[in-house]
Amino acid sequence: MRIKRSVNITQLVISCLTVLVLLIGSVLVIHNDSNAAYEYDNATIADIMLRYVGQNGVNVCRDAGRSQAFPGQCKQTVNCALSIASGGRQYPTGGSDYNEEFRLAGGIEQSSANATKGDIIQVQTSSMLHTAVIVSNLGNNRFNVVDSNWNGDLMVKQHDWTLPSGARIWRMGATSIFVPLDTPRWMQIKNDNTFKFDVIKKVKAGDPLSAKQQLYFIDKAQVNGRWYLRTEFNYNDGGSYGIAQDELEEIPYKAITPKWMTFIEDGNRSHPASRTSIGDSLVRGTSVKVVDQIVIDGNVYYRTEYNHNNNQDVGIHSRFLVDFAPIPLDSPRNFCTTGGINKIDPTTNQVISTGNAGTFMINKKTLINGIWYYQTSSDNGTMRFFDSSDLHECYVPFDNPRSMRLNQDAVRFNPFTNEQYDVLPKGQIISLSTKILLDNQWYYRTTYNTQNNTDAVIPASAFSEL
Repeated sequence: MRIKRSVNITQLVISCLTVLVLLIGSVLVIHNDSNAAYEYDNATIADIMLRYVGQNGVNVCRDAGRSQAFPGQCKQTVNCALSIASGGRQYPTGGSDYNEEFRLAGGIEQSSANATKGDIIQVQTSSMLHTAVIVSNLGNNRFNVVDSNWNGDLMVKQHDWTLPSGARIWRMGATSIFVPLDTPRWMQIKNDNTFKFDVIKKVKAGDPLSAKQQLYFIDKAQVNGRWYLRTEFNYNDGGSYGIAQDELEEIPYKAITPKWMTFIEDGNRSHPASRTSIGDSLVRGTSVKVVDQIVIDGNVYYRTEYNHNNNQDVGIHSRFLVDFAPIPLDSPRNFCTTGGINKIDPTTNQVISTGNAGTFMINKKTLINGIWYYQTSSDNGTMRFFDSSDLHECYVPFDNPRSMRLNQDAVRFNPFTNEQYDVLPKGQIISLSTKILLDNQWYYRTTYNTQNNTDAVIPASAFSEL
């Protein structure tokens, strides 16, 4: 509330109700703890005030069980919010002035630059008497605040305020009672009848929790040498409740019948309990052997044999995986081999059969341990695959062998070794009869090179029809 310089001191004091005189019959609550602010979350003071925006400030005092003799006045309302936040331990009265009362109640004075949510602004000058609570520090001595009776209407409001000369700022609680966990994560309750603990009031709170109940934890607070972890829910609603860390446990993996599974889309591995990716990328078609699983908040994660054997907390979300199923080749087509070739089970590396050189229609593939394995259409549904490195693309005949003209100078090269043979000039007319597809690009082979079985090709893009 703003007060003009012409108002006499008696009117000024009564108007704001941060009373400097003793009230007959009143009981003054004085806390003489000047060494440190109380151990509760300082921001709670602001959160409490914000709950009453649009209401008469007297409602704060009613809920605090404090005096309602001067309803809605600025300091009285802040005193009541402070009483709620501190569990009744702080209610600044009885000092020689208002700032002294905050100091005696355990407040620590702050600079404007250092002020943060929940800090209390007290102005007590010849022209103004007002008390407000900081919601946010906007910089340059300007704040967003919540207070009562700012416009003389006894109502709680939130607004911006540039502090006048003489304003002082007090911190009544602790800004670091809860500190972030190094790794926010899901954990589970060890035993039935576990309770949350109010780290401010130091009492049990809420209904009993059940063994194996899973909760996501954000931060922690230490009380009498014991750590209490706060859930995401209580963090978001500003609650000061934690669960003793020694009453919690990490969520375990459970063994399953080992099996192979395949990525049906590009995916990644992650730390299930913290819901964080490890930063890798596994492409569609990758197949892995999984041996155990973990269920976090209803989400199933599978762990590979490798990660299990190395005791690594790394899982793959079930949405990425299906039971072993090679994926379709982007463009089913013939592949060739010039020598004998083995069909193997890629999950065991066992040789199933040995064949001769030939041409094979490949339509499926899977990636295991960094190697692509190809499967023929006739082997679909079995575990018979070729190591892709034993195959190469095949030449296929033109539907209509013909001569075409080079529309640019073109290099003729070996498509398998990239060795360059010669440069053919633009405008030359060349007879063509076979072609090969590499990396989704067609390359043509001359009739002469085809007849002599020479691996020499020219980019199809270098030709034009006659």
